[in-house]
Parts: sequence; C-alpha cells; structure tokens
Amino acid sequence: MEPVHRRLRPDHQILAIVPDPYRVGIGEAALSPAAYSLVADYFPPNRMGTAMGVYNMGIFVGAGLAYIFGGMVIGLVSGVEHTVLPIVGEVYSWQVVFFAVGLPGLLVALLMYTVREPVRRGIKLARQVDGSMAAKVVPVSEVFAYMKLNIAAVLCHSIGFALLALVGYGTATWLPAFFIRAHGWTAPEIGLAFGLVQLTAGVTGVVFGGWLGDFFKQRGMRDGRIRVGILAGLAGVPFAIAMPFMPDGNLVLALSILTTFFYTMCFGAAPAAIAEIMPNQMRGQASAIYLFIVNLIGLGLGPTAVAMVTDYVFHDENMVGFSLAVVGGICMPISALVLWLGCKPYRRGLDNLAAYTATAA
Repeated sequence: MEPVHRRLRPDHQILAIVPDPYRVGIGEAALSPAAYSLVADYFPPNRMGTAMGVYNMGIFVGAGLAYIFGGMVIGLVSGVEHTVLPIVGEVYSWQVVFFAVGLPGLLVALLMYTVREPVRRGIKLARQVDGSMAAKVVPVSEVFAYMKLNIAAVLCHSIGFALLALVGYGTATWLPAFFIRAHGWTAPEIGLAFGLVQLTAGVTGVVFGGWLGDFFKQRGMRDGRIRVGILAGLAGVPFAIAMPFMPDGNLVLALSILTTFFYTMCFGAAPAAIAEIMPNQMRGQASAIYLFIVNLIGLGLGPTAVAMVTDYVFHDENMVGFSLAVVGGICMPISALVLWLGCKPYRRGLDNLAAYTATAA
C-alpha cells in the first residue's frame, strides 16, 4: 500500500503545506535563541513568562493568517495549473500560496530597526587585569559543562515540552485533512475555521501558559513553569482523544479549540523556564539547544507520527482523526510524566544558577 502522505490528493497536499509558518529554516533558527535572550533581559523575572508568551504568540498569529489566506488562495486557484504573477512570472498555482503568506513578512521585518539593546540582567562578572570587574566572556565549552551539571533538568525540560509540541505540530498538519476526509469540508472552509482557532485559542493558550508560570512563581512554586507543562499535558488529553469520535465537524472544531489551547501553553512556559535556569551569557546557546530538540522531536516527528499511525496501524487514510487521537493520547501523558520527573532537578538547577552567578572569576 502506498503511504498516506504519498497518496494525498493535490488539494490535501497543498493544505498540509500552507499553514506551517514554522518551517522557515535558517531564519527562525537564528531568530528565536537571540529573541529569548533579549526578552529575558527586557523584562523582570516575575513577568518573563508572560513576555515570552506574547513573543511566541506570533507563531499562532502567523499560523492563523496562513490558514485563512492560504485557504482563500487555494479556493481562488483551485483547478488552475499555472498562474502568472507580476515580476515573478509563471508559477504553479500552489506556489501562489507561499507568495501570499510570505511577502508581508518583508515589511514586518523592518520593525526590527526599532528594537534596542536591553540592560543585561544577572551577568557573571570577571576581574580584569586592572582590577575592574566586567562581563565574563563564556566559551562554548563552559556552556556545555554547565548544561552537563544540570543535564537531568535540561533533558526533562526539553523532551517533556517537545512531546507537547509534537502533538501540536501533528495536529496543525493533519487536522485539516481530517475535516476534509471525514466531514467533507472544503479547503477554504477549514482554512477559515482552523485559522480562527489558531488566532484565538492558540494566541490565548501561549500567553496564558507564560502568565500562569509567572503566577506559580509568585506563589512560591520555584518549578512553576515546569508545572505549567504538566498541567497542559494532562488537561489536554481528553479533548485530543475525543475529537475523532464527534459526529459533526462543528463539534470537532469546538474540541480543537480546547486541544489547541492546552498544547500551545508550552510555547510560553518552556522558553521562560530554560532562560530562568541558565546564566545570562549562556541563554542564547541553551535556547538554541532546546529549540533543536523541540524541532527534532516536535516538528520532525509530529506530522510523521500521525502519518505512520494512519498508514501502518489503521491502513486507511480516512482514519487520520483516530491517528491524531492515538498520538495525542500517548504523547501528552508521557510529556506530563517526563516534566514531573524534571521538577526536582529543575529546582536544583536554580540553586546551581545562584551559586554560579554569585562567584566572580
């Protein structure tokens, strides 16, 4: 049997590609580690989670708009093999979607000229030859040595949140196909509907997750940001499992709102947690490693896991909704367990940070 992802009809294939603003390669890989470090310095520790959530809500604003406008473009070019664009010339109709959702980013990028360098918080100092104190230059070897000291906390954090991201990426990629195959929705219909879900539940979830981590911290929970992930992993399970059993597409959409809300909570809490546990001069590199693991597991395995369950467990492309339930029902509880195992090492990591910052070389 030919694998599901190779048997997708053109409209399904386009829809699976259109709304994914995460696959922007080198640009995003360079952006987020630096952005996390900047945000951690712009805002005090008790507001850092909320700030990270506001920053990362851009993912879901972009995803929502990509779904909406991508679905509209698909509707406009459906049935047309080639389209002629100004300057560019003749392109395949499905390529028009990339121009429609990508070109506005060139204008938004100009706003980066308004960003100013923040005052760095918690810098480790080193004594200079003349006796003065200045920010220490931290070599990469020291970053890895420090992460090795906190290896249990780092791995539990990264893997736990990555499993939540796996559910999120898998859902974002395959839920539109489920609506089309099981409930007969068209590409423009699901583009508009799920785009609005991303713009509402996705944006709300990521900001709420960051805020909740701040709230827990203010209430004395030192591992509060890790507990956000535990809560999200457990609370989202029943909704993720129930979606394919709904008899009506509107009920599926309603449950997708709750599922999206819970899995997006990790995108606010997780970057704040890794920034909180690492020394200032190591945040960017530590964030890069965290994002590498999240993208490897979440983005790399999320869509693939759903496709493989559909292919090799159900052997029926129309069962993709049940594949989403299987992946969500397994990965979300495991995520909560891994994060729970990381709570104690994470608190120990906070103690290591205080000791590291207090010493001057």
